[in-house]
Amino acid sequence: GASGATHFIRATTNDYLYGALFGVTIVVLLLIPQVKERLFHAPVASAQTQAALRPSTV
Repeated sequence: GASGATHFIRATTNDYLYGALFGVTIVVLLLIPQVKERLFHAPVASAQTQAALRPSTV
């Protein structure tokens, strides 16, 4: 009785935990390139973006 309920709670908790870790991992992997670009190539990236958005003025 009690052991079965405890096992069920632990199983669902692990599922939520793995799901959260999986989601956080994806978010981090997606954000790392953007953070690197902003830290190291901010002026170049902004210049390229402006040139791409307004090719007629270049």
